[in-house]
Amino acid sequence: MSSFYGSPQSLEDIPEGYGGKSSRSYLLHLHQAITKRDVWALVAEEPPKDKGFMFASREERPWQEECEMDPLVLQDGHSGASLGFFWRACQRIAQIGWAEFCREWEPDSQERDHDEVQIEGL
Repeated sequence: MSSFYGSPQSLEDIPEGYGGKSSRSYLLHLHQAITKRDVWALVAEEPPKDKGFMFASREERPWQEECEMDPLVLQDGHSGASLGFFWRACQRIAQIGWAEFCREWEPDSQERDHDEVQIEGL
């Protein structure tokens, strides 16, 4: 695994701004499953536009199902929507790296970044 992606070892390695214990646990488990299978480069790619992470087929993304069948990910009891959400979080990690992802979720960073968001058309 490249150090670009970082490697959270426990919930304490995930910024508290990311969410409660359950959310951080779900992210940790999926991150570990992706790392174990060494598929970070594939996670960085966009899933099929009309299906996203939630509805992609086994044939299109066999590695995704392997990660989802990881015992820790299975034990989390995801719905399709929650799993899709955490796939997007991991895709972000794959695209910008662990350190930058953590920076984005620091409480002071969130306040600053949200103030800068502009909604198109307003």
